[in-house]
Amino acid sequence: MGNLLDGQHRLAAIVRSGISCRSVIVTGLPESVFYTIDIGGKARGPADVLSIEKEKNAVTVAACCQLVFRYLNTGNPIGGNSSNAPTIAQIKTVLAENPEIRYAAGSVARDFCRTYVTRSVAAFCFFVFSKTNREKTEEFFGLLETGAGLGERSPVLHLRNRLMDGSGKTAGMDRGYKIALIFKAFKMFLRGDTAHAGGFRVRTEGPCAEKDIYKI
Repeated sequence: MGNLLDGQHRLAAIVRSGISCRSVIVTGLPESVFYTIDIGGKARGPADVLSIEKEKNAVTVAACCQLVFRYLNTGNPIGGNSSNAPTIAQIKTVLAENPEIRYAAGSVARDFCRTYVTRSVAAFCFFVFSKTNREKTEEFFGLLETGAGLGERSPVLHLRNRLMDGSGKTAGMDRGYKIALIFKAFKMFLRGDTAHAGGFRVRTEGPCAEKDIYKI
């Protein structure tokens, strides 16, 4: 017995009708054909496949897995380009080897992250930070969400303000820069450092670029 890749609804309708009919059955196909069935030749994306497989938060999980794949292979979550993007099989491998991604995706389904960060970026950061200190990661994202009780020199407060500024007059802040800001704030939060009153920035390029931006 093999797996039925297509036609489930048609067969269910036949069973319910109680009327038999002739059908064409093709056997011996590789399971990879599933990714292009019934979509006009356009390949299904990772989120489509995870959604079909009943993965909760499929869109966030798939996008987070892509960031994790690049991070694990290059040290940079946005390194490379579309030509070396992970395949669906590679994304599923990342998820299988790092099931904590699911928890991260569910933990950042909050208003602030959804509005100012994007859930996939927040989930990626949550996942990486948790590897170092799960308790502090939970605290950091809780404070980032609410802003409650933060002192004026708190790196979390400065991060909140910077991200909110980025949605307005400085809109267009790219994912890499957002991730760098979040990594910087979390590292300061872990060390107990305070932020300068003049603003919160990170140098990602040029001779003065900060080293090991994406390392905890």
